[in-house]
Amino acid sequence: MDILIEFQMEEIPARMQGMAEDTLKRMFETFCTDHDITFDSLRILSTPRRLALIATGLPKEQSDQIIERKGPRTDAPAQALEGFFQSVGLTPSQCEHMHTPKGTFWIAKIEKKGNSLSNLLVSFIEDILNNFPWPKTMRWGTAPFRWVRPLHQILALINNTCLDGYVLGIPFVNKTIGHRFLGVAHSPALASIDDYEAFLKTNYVIAHRADRKKMIKDQVEQLATTLGVLWNEDQGLLDEVTGLVEYPVVLHGNIDTEFMGLPKELMISVMRTHQRYFTFSNSDNTLSPYFGIVANNLTSEMAGDMVRHGNEKVLRARLSDGQFYWETDKKTPLETFADKLETIVFHQRLGTLKDKRKRIAHIARFLNQWVGLPQDVLREAADLCKSDLISGVVGEFPELQGIMGGYYANYQGKPAIAKAIADHYKPLGPNDSFPRDLMGIILALADKLDTLVGFFAIDEKPTGSKDPFALRRATLGILRLLFAAYEEHGKEIDVSLDTLIRQLLNEYSQVNGLNFNTDTVVLELTTFFMERLKVSLKEAGYRYDAIEAVLLSSNNSTIIQLKHRLGVLTQYLSMNKSADLLAAYQRLWNILKAQKLLPNDLDIDPTLLQEESEQLLYKEWQKRGILNLVLSQKYEAALLSFTEMKPFIDRFFDNVMVNVPDDSLRQNRLALLVAVLQSIKSFASLEEIVHETKN
Repeated sequence: MDILIEFQMEEIPARMQGMAEDTLKRMFETFCTDHDITFDSLRILSTPRRLALIATGLPKEQSDQIIERKGPRTDAPAQALEGFFQSVGLTPSQCEHMHTPKGTFWIAKIEKKGNSLSNLLVSFIEDILNNFPWPKTMRWGTAPFRWVRPLHQILALINNTCLDGYVLGIPFVNKTIGHRFLGVAHSPALASIDDYEAFLKTNYVIAHRADRKKMIKDQVEQLATTLGVLWNEDQGLLDEVTGLVEYPVVLHGNIDTEFMGLPKELMISVMRTHQRYFTFSNSDNTLSPYFGIVANNLTSEMAGDMVRHGNEKVLRARLSDGQFYWETDKKTPLETFADKLETIVFHQRLGTLKDKRKRIAHIARFLNQWVGLPQDVLREAADLCKSDLISGVVGEFPELQGIMGGYYANYQGKPAIAKAIADHYKPLGPNDSFPRDLMGIILALADKLDTLVGFFAIDEKPTGSKDPFALRRATLGILRLLFAAYEEHGKEIDVSLDTLIRQLLNEYSQVNGLNFNTDTVVLELTTFFMERLKVSLKEAGYRYDAIEAVLLSSNNSTIIQLKHRLGVLTQYLSMNKSADLLAAYQRLWNILKAQKLLPNDLDIDPTLLQEESEQLLYKEWQKRGILNLVLSQKYEAALLSFTEMKPFIDRFFDNVMVNVPDDSLRQNRLALLVAVLQSIKSFASLEEIVHETKN
């Protein structure tokens, strides 16, 4: 059997429609699993005024089930037996015995008839109304449940038959609704699911969200071609406008020439945020004087002109506001804005933005030890990077923070710090770009590190899936910035996480007077960093076992050193000779793990090395200086040198007995093995590497 369920309501917020589709699909699949129901296909539809489900190939009713209930032992008291038989509604002759090591028990096999599909669907729809997880809900009239918007009726068909009655006061109907302007208000009685889809098509409702999205995209691209410009593709806006229309028609409007001198980002923000307009650029990346409108209506040429002129008039007023703020802000020195940062609280326990500005300046100066930027210029950039938060433009368009600061800096004759100020919030996510210059990277690092350490210091850490201050994203951003400083600018911030975090905590104790257990915060933050580093490296394509091996031996290495180690290890593992490396390491690891003796806290007495094989291993280990190679970051040489020690390690195990009765000899031989193992374990804990077997 086939079913159709459509919830007809007032306009669903555009941002919730995609989530609603996913949720309805998941709830239906769970319903089918829980009731042992199969189906052939499932489609979920949504428009601003409907959320629908079409499923095919369902059974008319559930299969009958046999439910076994275990009763008391057969020799149980009569009262217990009588209670069991009454509870299952059967006589002893209708039950069976089950023999177990603990005795013989009564078993009742109860036949449960399958429920009809219509009854199950009523129950399913009621569950949706009561438990659908809309982000925001409301009450209306006398409805006994909450919903995203007033729900008018529910179309519910099983094949050609409509469900009878109501559920929670909402009637079941066999009619749907057409486009608000272009279609008829209500369909005739629908005889089938095919009639439903045919009615929507002829009444200008594109019910498939993906189809509407493609229609909009195709029309915008065609419009850009016609105008001879490039579309500033915006997937977020495309998703949003897809949820605002049922039959999209794309028109274009013109931007008044007087506004074309405004900052490009300001104009785009005005059009995108307030009006949901698409924007276009010229071939030289300047903003073109056109915008795209997604209408929910077919228009004649005259009506199209009216829509265009109406939107141009609204945009003119919006851009006039933006122009007023821009002209006013330009006249105010950034230093004046900066003085007012003390009026904005960053966090109740972490002080104002003026406090944060001081910490950013101190942290940037600390990081600059490994970068070498002019101190006075860096200090000015740090002092002014948050200034535009006081400006009128950013007050109206918060998404332009930093960007407008860069414009103001350029206008006020500070080009040396303009890019850094504009970019210091970057990267905002995994797909965002990096700051354009090294000063921007340092400011961005200082800003993100300050936020991360501050919230850990006041015990506002992410818990489970909750991360209200986006600290996970900030940490991944810090890692990306450290890599960018090294890979794009050749500057390694040569400081371990432990040292860096302690320096940052010192800033908080000095600037804000916070009290915290430094060692605890350092441990928590280091662990948090390492978990995020694992995520970052896995996404970059590195082997999970190689990542574990390197990070377990991180010691006081810098982030760049850890990534360098991982790159060297990954390359070495792809070579045939890596088999000898792992085999030699594993022989040492196995015996020392069995002895529970891994710390390198035993002294080697060369005079106790009696056997030739142990003398040769000791001399070879001393000669190669593998630990020194690791410490001097000559990682390839360290791996190769340890690999070449395999014959000496094998000879030792073939000819030398470790567990001898003489305690001093045994301890000395174990000390030698520990020293040899730890020399390469300081590079990576190779016991984590998964050995690949070749057939």
